[in-house]
Amino acid sequence: MYRLLFLILIGMLNITASYAYPFFKWHSEDPKIKISLLTPEFLREGDKVFIVGKIKNTSNIELTGQTQLQITNYLSGTSVDGWFTNSFPVQYFTVPANDSVLVHFPIQVPYSFYNTVKSTLFIKYNQYTDSTATILPVYTNRAFIQQTLLYNFQQKNNYTANLDSLLQISNESISPIALAIGLNRIPYYAIQKRLKELISSNREQPIDKALQIVAGSLLNRKETFISSITTEKKQESQFSVTNLGHFDTIQKNIQHPLTDYYLRELRLLQQPNGSFYKDNNATTTLLNAKILYLLACSYSLNHHHHNIQQSITNLIQPGINGLNQQFSNPSATNTFTSLYCLFSKATFQFVTKFSNTDSLQLQFLKQKASNLSFHEQALLAVTLQQCNDTDVVFKTIIKRLITKTNFGETNTLTHAYILQLIQKNPALFSTNFINTYLQNISNNFLKSASVDRFSTVITGASLLSFAANNPFNITANINNTAFAFRENSIQEIPIQQLENSPVKMQLNLPTKSGNDWYGNFQWQYLQNVDNIPGKLTNQAIKISKKFFVKNPSKENIWETYQSKETLHIGDTVMIEIGVQSNHTITNCLLTDNFPSCIKIYRLASNIETHTNSGIYSGFQYKLNVTSTKQIIRYYGIITTPGQFSGGIATIQEDEEKMSYAAPTLIQVAEHK
Repeated sequence: MYRLLFLILIGMLNITASYAYPFFKWHSEDPKIKISLLTPEFLREGDKVFIVGKIKNTSNIELTGQTQLQITNYLSGTSVDGWFTNSFPVQYFTVPANDSVLVHFPIQVPYSFYNTVKSTLFIKYNQYTDSTATILPVYTNRAFIQQTLLYNFQQKNNYTANLDSLLQISNESISPIALAIGLNRIPYYAIQKRLKELISSNREQPIDKALQIVAGSLLNRKETFISSITTEKKQESQFSVTNLGHFDTIQKNIQHPLTDYYLRELRLLQQPNGSFYKDNNATTTLLNAKILYLLACSYSLNHHHHNIQQSITNLIQPGINGLNQQFSNPSATNTFTSLYCLFSKATFQFVTKFSNTDSLQLQFLKQKASNLSFHEQALLAVTLQQCNDTDVVFKTIIKRLITKTNFGETNTLTHAYILQLIQKNPALFSTNFINTYLQNISNNFLKSASVDRFSTVITGASLLSFAANNPFNITANINNTAFAFRENSIQEIPIQQLENSPVKMQLNLPTKSGNDWYGNFQWQYLQNVDNIPGKLTNQAIKISKKFFVKNPSKENIWETYQSKETLHIGDTVMIEIGVQSNHTITNCLLTDNFPSCIKIYRLASNIETHTNSGIYSGFQYKLNVTSTKQIIRYYGIITTPGQFSGGIATIQEDEEKMSYAAPTLIQVAEHK
């Protein structure tokens, strides 16, 4: 896997453009002559760059000599002149007295070379020799893509797959970066995908906001225990956290702080009486109780985020007060409404104590427990568990749930409640029952595409919270190289294993598990923007990138730059990024990879200055994308001659939902 060891420092300089080549740094060991080297701050693959040397004669006589440009791999010291097509490395010069000359060395940056290079200019005249050098990182000009491919291995001990076909490794437009494999008895990544789809949905009802709060909380919590590569040193840990290739930077920036966003939106919808709906009827009363239940679940999920917990508490207290009037007549209250509200009160007893009415309501429900439906009994057991009331009624319900469960007919939400009971009281259930239950609820969840959003979130929460106490060891063989890893972790596959086609993989799954296994392949690669299939781009967000050139003869007049028009050293340019969506999408990450021929001198106030490590160099900016087009601009000066990529601009909703603006080709004249 390619990794760069150097960062790019973006200078915030206020530079005038009144003269050519303003960025030389002089080096001299001889008083008669000075040499300097003009290069970009970095190189981008595919660029055709002129490395410019300047030789200044400070004597009163003409000087003649020889120059040589050498490009080496900075880490190894080996020559890469051939890679960079350094076709004219040796050139001769003659410098008049008290004058200077420029020497141009054309190079072309190769593809798939993401190391740092050292560019050294040597000079020789008479018996004198000297040199000066610059360190240059090399970055990609292609889009970074991550796919998570999901598979269900149905109780097979051995599974063989052709990774060439699966990953499209033979596609010439793809350059692999990283591959990782994970296997679990819980379909973690399928659940994650459903939750992300729910978060992205454009819905305005209070219950939808509450569901999005839970989904965002689950995704944040999930990233902390399941999302990364397991290393050998951490394999004793059940849930290991390291980083997956280049995605470490993206993952940190594309977390889901949407919980706070939707909490604010839900707060705006809450009425003075605590209700989240303007109407007051049996339907909205049940919806209010469900919202309180969801907020209570979110509170538990955010135990490390005290500010979010406080925001939830601020919603819960008036919400519970608004429902209290419903408890004046227990027998007239909807059973689900009562249970959801009691569950919320039990969670927030430090804020809202159980009243006498609450206790009477709970006793009333316990007395008629035998007459409740299977679904109502499951929720009652969860509520009793939350209230720490696990006496005879609770245990009687557990026994009935164990003996009467029918996976083909039982409500999906009922399964979720039973899982919550298993998680907190595993001793009440046999190992065989637990394994069978996990198997069936996982399969039902994957097959039930039409399950309502409330059931999706509660079931997803129950499954994500359930961890195997004794994770199995798994072995794999890829092109005759063996790998060993554990359930609930992800194993990185060295990219060298994918170089010899065909790439065949064999998985050896534990025979004792008695379960289906859910696998995911996290596949990262680079691809030209023009070759990216439409299904891998986020159609909901549109992004554009344009260049403008300042007209030197007219103040504040910017002219649109057309691809391959000739620019000159010292020209002032403006880069404009536009983003727009058909609905509001929060906390997107905009990245612009600017061209290497430009020295940035002014940023718009709303751009977050950022220097990337890894395979990119550019600016990053977090924003909410709306139906109103947003424009971000920044400015720079042309400093280097050659032919350059304008750089890809991307906007991403999450790690697998990205939109791209293809680069513009920029032509800069060799001479002023």
